[in-house]
Amino acid sequence: MTRALTADEKQRYPWASQISDYVPVGRWRRMGLITAGVGFAWFILGAATVFAMRKSLQLKGGLPHSGLSWGAFGPAMGIMAVAFVVGLVTGVTGVIRKLRAPLVWSMGAMVPALLWLVLYLMAHR
Repeated sequence: MTRALTADEKQRYPWASQISDYVPVGRWRRMGLITAGVGFAWFILGAATVFAMRKSLQLKGGLPHSGLSWGAFGPAMGIMAVAFVVGLVTGVTGVIRKLRAPLVWSMGAMVPALLWLVLYLMAHR
């Protein structure tokens, strides 16, 4: 959030014309984004492991088919689902309070689950 300087701030910072206030994003948004990153990394590493061992991802309609695929993708899908729910809840509060920066963090937590949904829908065409 950028705003004009107060009279006291103008005396302390004569070279500045405006100031940007720190906007805390909150513990839930930070944990949601970290969880989304962990889930996405698990998904990528799981896909690489399955591909290295099987030479195919063993997906049926966008969902894992073999036990190895479920072992790799199941936890990743669960972690991304948790991050999506956290991002959705914190995103609603961000919209209600009209917070821009925290809303970006909330949307970032939802991105991996939405990417999985897009891949799933593309497989069901």
